[in-house]
Formats: sequence, structure tokens, C-alpha cells
Amino acid sequence: MSHLFLRLLWWALWPVVVVVTALHPRLRGAWAERLGWRAPPVEPGAIWVHAASVGEGRAAEAICEAIRRAAPGRVILRTAMTETGLRAARGQDVLAAAPWDGVAAQFLRQVRPAALVLVEAELWPLLLGAAAARGVPVIVAGARVGPGARRFARRAPGLWARTRDAVALWLAKDAGEAEALGELGVREVTVIGEPKADAPRPPPSFTWAGAGRPLIIAASTRAGDEERVLRAMCAMPRRPRLLLAPRQLQRVPELAERLSTLGLTWVARSRFEAEAPPDLDAVLLDSLGELHGLMALGDVAFIGGTFDDSLGGHSPVEALAAGLPVVHGPAVWASGAAFEPERCRLATDDSSLMEALRWGLETPKLAPRAGPVGAAGAVAAAVIAALPAAPPPEEPLRPWLWPLGALWSAITRARAHRALPPPEAPPVISVGNLVSGGAGKTPVVAWLATRLLSRGERPVIVARGYGRQGAGPEVRSVKDGAGATMLGDELAMLAAEGLEVRSSPDRAAAIRAAPDATVVILDDGHQQALRPQLRLVVLDALCPLGGGPIPVGWAREGGEGLGRADVVWVMGEGLPASVRAFVRPEALVVTARRVVVGWRHQGVNHEAGPTGEVVLLVGVASPGRVVSLVVSLGLRLRAVLAHPDHHPFTAEELAVAVSFGLPVVTTEKDLTRLPPHPALWAIRLGLAVQSGEEALLQRIDGLLGRRG
Repeated sequence: MSHLFLRLLWWALWPVVVVVTALHPRLRGAWAERLGWRAPPVEPGAIWVHAASVGEGRAAEAICEAIRRAAPGRVILRTAMTETGLRAARGQDVLAAAPWDGVAAQFLRQVRPAALVLVEAELWPLLLGAAAARGVPVIVAGARVGPGARRFARRAPGLWARTRDAVALWLAKDAGEAEALGELGVREVTVIGEPKADAPRPPPSFTWAGAGRPLIIAASTRAGDEERVLRAMCAMPRRPRLLLAPRQLQRVPELAERLSTLGLTWVARSRFEAEAPPDLDAVLLDSLGELHGLMALGDVAFIGGTFDDSLGGHSPVEALAAGLPVVHGPAVWASGAAFEPERCRLATDDSSLMEALRWGLETPKLAPRAGPVGAAGAVAAAVIAALPAAPPPEEPLRPWLWPLGALWSAITRARAHRALPPPEAPPVISVGNLVSGGAGKTPVVAWLATRLLSRGERPVIVARGYGRQGAGPEVRSVKDGAGATMLGDELAMLAAEGLEVRSSPDRAAAIRAAPDATVVILDDGHQQALRPQLRLVVLDALCPLGGGPIPVGWAREGGEGLGRADVVWVMGEGLPASVRAFVRPEALVVTARRVVVGWRHQGVNHEAGPTGEVVLLVGVASPGRVVSLVVSLGLRLRAVLAHPDHHPFTAEELAVAVSFGLPVVTTEKDLTRLPPHPALWAIRLGLAVQSGEEALLQRIDGLLGRRG
């Protein structure tokens, strides 16, 4: 009942949530993701790591790196709740804004993660309930109990119990947190330490020379913290320097005015590059992601939020790992065990804060701690052990649109029963699918045409030529122009491989325009009125039914469409159980998987491509599949810029991708729609057929033999 009430409350407030999300300056940048209207570009089976903001993000970065070491090639999806958390996120393959709790079920239907890692204290009832209902294991890493969790358990004990029990594994930072969780009814907790301590430590992003003046680092400060530190700093006889790093960047103008009012010489970090002016009193850190590396410059660190009992302070782990003595206020319940007594000093007021900072400046720094301490590795091991054999099953993506989906299916079935007889010659092989894109149909067309060429046939590929320039049914071939604007992007890609193509919305006319062909391969012909001699339908094993008929999902027709198939080509390990009943007993099943066969760069094919970090720029139906392939090659994705299928790229969109200063990876299909640029590398895909190849070729030989 508590879950039902919460869902009803969400729907009652939904209009307000939509308006606020769309208009709020710190939410509207990712409004479609937060509202569940746009899914991040990942294949089913990704590992989802969620961290609310910047502090939790450092732990999430360490966990992502540990998962990558433990499971190379597994795609990692990171989400964050705050704008700064998104901007500071590192270590993931794909980044997205976290969905609101009220649309968590929709998000899970779209993403279908293999596991969910929640960093620290992000316990959303509807999300956890939806994950449990779908068999998604949830691991809480670095669990901590704050006032919010205690209020939750006290005021809504039933809802808390369901939320608590939906977590498969609790991993706490220390024994104190484990005990607190036990008091809230958590039966089993494993103590692993602080994952944040394992985060990669970058070098300082700038240097700051200056006449031997010591440096105070005020880290992750909140309102009131800065004033205390500034008063203590200005009261010292030998004034030290200050690196001021506010937790919330929107407070930078306020702090800049305060620094000027005090008569301090200061500069914002964004105003210089590799070296800070030596004669400054302070640097105001108005950027994200630099503080961890800059700890190496300091002599003592003050930890923000430790004078606010509602926050419980931020973690001192990064400062201690850099060898700094640490000063803090009395509110440290959020990371209490991390404040090591021998390296930390408590301040309760302005006077004791000045004395504590003076103690820190006089205490020698220690050598930075080398290497990870293992907490992130423990999380990764727990995640890998919890992974199911397969991702959650496919579900209808927008079930509330079933009436429209039923209408679409009825129209599609009626059209299929009006199929026209095939032309007398040449024989036609149709390669189609049940969904509107992303199943792998075009790679199968290329594979089939290449194999027929090698067997002495002259195949011609016929397709509508989606996205070609100009209306009308005229038949076009390479002699009319080989680009995407003339032929359509898929046919242009196939033509670049040396295959013969015909482009026309009138497929019968295109077949008649290929009189010398010994066989025609009809690309995307399964739902067309033209009836071929051999029907081949391509399925993706992870998404065979596309989440339901359009507009429920993206399927043109349901599994009943397989009843017309002579050959079912499965991209994956085998025929999915959800469609087996639709396949005719006499139909042949072929299984295959996508493989990378090389790269295309500036018009030349290469065996090897870029290494290290890259930017992915794609406009295909299933960008998550390209993400998986890129990750499987060991490449690191700095950004994924995904656009709709057949997207007409502009020079400005390419410039955004190039601005990262990294190789830009795309697909051969997208390459036909992109302006030429030396940064572009197209990944060349092929197919490795696992079963059914010989039987398929024999069936085609029989078809061609009947011709003569």
C-alpha cells in the first residue's frame, strides 16, 4: 500500500514535476533524461553506477575503474542527480542524468541494467522496488546512515522495510555505519572501507610558486565555512595563502565579492592556465574535477560541511591520501571513521579553528599514500558476483499506448496479406526485420552480397534509399552519385564497399533496372508489398520485439511477422524464448555476432585504429550497440554524442565532437553523412556467423538453381 500511495502521489504531482524540471536552470539541461523520455545510449546488460553529486562521484569513479579492471568490455553507465555531479563525473562509458523516482520503472524498462550500484545513501523507494521486481541486483556501496534515513525508517516503517529489503548487498565504510544500519533492520552488512580512497589521483592542474608561504586548502566548503576560514586566515600573524574550493559553484560570485571586501589579492582558477601568479593571497576554485589533484599543493586541509550537523561533513579521504593534516568542525557523522585522530584536529569555534589551522601548518606532510586500499575492488568483486546470466527480459516501453500499438499492428498485418507476386527474374531475397532499426539488417545484407559475389553471382542490392535528397520514385545507382544525398546513407555505405546498389522508393522499378543481376537482395523488404522468393528476418537477441509495436516500442510488427520468414537470422547466442513459438518448423535459424574488422580513416581502410580516449559521434537506431563495440576494443569514451537514426549532421555538430581534441569515432553509415575531417575514424563492422551458414548457402543455391 505504501508503494501504491507513493506512485499515486507522483502521478498527482507529475504536471508540477514536468514544469519545474523543464524550467529550473539546473535541471532543464537534462530534462528528457530526468523525466524518462530519453534513454541513455547503452545496450541491455550495462552496469549502472549512481552517485548523487561530486563527493559521491569520487567514490563512483574509483568503483567504475575497479569494475573495468574486473570485467573488461562491460559497459558502465554513470548517473548523477546534480548538475555539478554530472559535470565532474569521470570513469564511466556513458553518462546521464538520473531519472526522478516516479519514472524509475520506465528508466529500467529502457536501460535493462544487469546490476545497480548506489553510492553512499541514494535510497529511492520506487527505484529500488522496480529493480527488485525485475531481478536487478542492487548493491549499496559505502553505505552511510544520516538523519534522512533515520527519519525515513521512523515515519514510514513499512516503506522503509520494502526499500531496505530490495537491496541485495550492503557494503559499509566502517563498523560504525554497519552498526547504524543494523539498528535500522539491515540483517547483513559487509565492511569494506572507503571507496573514495581508491580514486585515481591526478597531478596538480597548476603550480603556485610564492616566497615560501604555506597553503590552506578549504575543501568542499558550504555557507558559513568560508567566513570562518577567512577570519582565521586573516588573524594569523604570518598570513598563509588559501585555495578556496566551494562545494556549490553558483556561490562563486558571492565568495569573489567577499574576498575583495577583505582586501585580499585573489584570482579565479578560470583566469589562468598552468601557473598561478605568485603574489596572491587566494585562488578561488571555480572549476570541477581539479581539487583532488590540487591537494598535493597544500600544507593543511579544512573539510567543509563539518560545522553543519544536517550535512555531517564531507570526507577527508582525499586530503589524507595526499598526506595533509586535516582540520574539521564537530559535525562529522557522515564520514566519522575516516577522520583519523592522529592526523585530524577538531575545531569548535573561530578561536580553536585558528589554532587548529596553525597546528596543521606546523605539522609535517606525509608522503602520499600509494595505490588503492581495496574498497573499490571489493565493490567490483561484489558486483561481478551478483551479475545475472542475462539482463532483465524485454518489456513494453510505453504500455499506456497499447491502444495505438494495436491499431498499428492491425494495419501492418493487413498490408502483409496484400503481398504482390515476385518478378519472374532475377530471384529476390528479402532481408528485413521486425523493428524500425538497430537489429543489424544492413550488415547482413553486406555479408550476403559479399558471399554471393565470392560464389560467382552478380548480386544487386535494392532499397528505398532512406534520407536521399529529392522526392520521386526514380531509380538511382552509383553512376548518378555515390553519396548519401543521392542514394541514402545505407546504400552509400554499401556502395563504398564495392557492392552494386539501386535506390528507389519503387522497389519493383529498381529490380527491373538491374537486368544483369543474377540475384536481387531487397534491403528492408519484409513489410513491403513485394513478395520475394526467400524471406530472411534479422532479430537482435537482446531486443527481438523492440519493446512493443509502434508507438509502445519501436517494432513495426510483432512476433507473428516471423511466420512469413524462411530464414531467421539472430544477432546473439540463440533464438530468444519470447519468439520461438512464432518461428515455422521448416524455417532455418542462423546465429551470428557483430565483430570489428577494421577502421576507415580519410578514405583508407586500416587494420588498427585510435587508442586511449575517444569521442563517439553517431546517428544510428541503436547507439548502445556501437558503444558496446567501442568499449570491447579497450577504448575509453570521453563523451557519447548520439543523434537519431539517419541524422543529417552539420558542420557545427562535428565541430562540437572535434573540440575535445580527441579522435572522433563514428560508423561507416554515419561517415557518409559527415563532412570530411582528419579526426574522424569510422569503425568497420563485419559478422562472425556461428551456426547455420552452410544450410543458408545451400538454400540459396537451390533457389538460384531453379532459375536455370
